[in-house]
Amino acid sequence: MLCIPLTAFFLYVVNHLFLPLEVNLTVPGYPEFLPSFAFYCSIVFRYCIIFFVVDVFVYRHRKMKHEFDEIRAINEMLNSYQEDWATTSVVHNDEKDADNSMTIGQNDNPKLAFAPESLIYVESVANYAEVCYLCDQEIKKISLRSTLKQLNESLSTHVYIIQCHRGFIVNLNFVEKLQCENNSYFLNLFYVGKKIPVSRSKKADIKAALSALQR
Repeated sequence: MLCIPLTAFFLYVVNHLFLPLEVNLTVPGYPEFLPSFAFYCSIVFRYCIIFFVVDVFVYRHRKMKHEFDEIRAINEMLNSYQEDWATTSVVHNDEKDADNSMTIGQNDNPKLAFAPESLIYVESVANYAEVCYLCDQEIKKISLRSTLKQLNESLSTHVYIIQCHRGFIVNLNFVEKLQCENNSYFLNLFYVGKKIPVSRSKKADIKAALSALQR
């Protein structure tokens, strides 16, 4: 705000010393220069508003373009990863691959033995974790008494399984694409119609995980 009167004063001085433009404004009871100075302040203020609006528009346009380019880059990485994974991997279930299976669950509560590759996503629901996984080519769900943090720590050795939101863990093997709707990010998954939300802070983790998987 200090720049407005300073700029107006500069214009006032330049006009009276170097330019032929004359602004004859007088108000009884006020110094002679004050009305002219106020006139220049109003001009500078109007231009500041114009420049601010233009700057906001340009910034928003650049931000949207950056986000669009980032989403496109992540989707290209997803497509490339899915093609590579489809030719080199198969989805195992807990009955076919006991050596690669793991068990999750707490104490005497229900537990799930499964191959990590068959996990689709995990959703935190109150004090439970709803696990969606593929078994015998069927989508199955089970609620386990476990926190998302505990499951994330158990699955941390598998790079393709990441936490994409405070309430979701997802297997990148089942991610079709990343999309933006109403300024929010979602992952579309194969086999299930559920959209998995993505935190803005976790978007970079998805990109990093895909980069690590494609090395």
